[in-house]
Amino acid sequence: MISRTEAAAIAEAHLNSNYATEGTRFVVKDVNERPSLWVVFYDSEAHVKSQSFLDQLAGNRSLVVSKATGNVAVITTPAPTEAGIAAAEAKLGPAENGRICMDPLPEGWHPAESRAAKAAETELTRELHHSHALYGLKTMAIARRRDSDEWLFLLESGQVAQVHLTYAVESTSAWPRSRIFSDESQWRQSVAGSI
Repeated sequence: MISRTEAAAIAEAHLNSNYATEGTRFVVKDVNERPSLWVVFYDSEAHVKSQSFLDQLAGNRSLVVSKATGNVAVITTPAPTEAGIAAAEAKLGPAENGRICMDPLPEGWHPAESRAAKAAETELTRELHHSHALYGLKTMAIARRRDSDEWLFLLESGQVAQVHLTYAVESTSAWPRSRIFSDESQWRQSVAGSI
C-alpha cells in the first residue's frame, strides 16, 4: 500500500522527470486521500518560495497515484472533479502493469511489476550492510534492466537509486553496488551516457 508520503515522492519524481524544463522544478503542495488513490496537487518550487504571481503555474492539472500500485495518471479536467478523478483512475491500470508511470523507459529497462518489485525491495533490505548509503531508507522498486540484476528504486526523498542486487548478505558498504541520483531525470541522463 502506497502511503501519503510515498505518493507525494512518486508524483514529484514523475512531474520533474517528465514535465520540468530547465530552471523549473515542481513540488507537491497537498495530497488528498480517496479510497483507492491519492489526489496530488503541485506547483512550481519558485512560486511556493516567492508567492509571486510571476512564478505561478497556469493550467497545471492534478495527478492521481494509485494506493495499490503507485501508478500515476493526470487528471484531465481543470479542477479535480469526480468525473476527472474517475477518468484518471481508469488510466492507472491493474497492478501487474507496473507500479509507477515512467514511459518511455530507456532502452533495456522495463517497469517493475508488483510481485517482482516487492521481492526486489525485500532483497535489497536483506543485502544492505548497516554502513551502506541506502541502509534504513524506505525504497520502492520502479524499474528493472532486462538483461541484468540492475534495479531502479525510488527513495522517499524523491531521489532514485540504481542498484545491482547480489542476492547475498553483504559485509561492506561497497555492495550491492549502487548509484544515487537527485531525480529520475538525472538517472535518465546517466543511462543515456550524457553524465
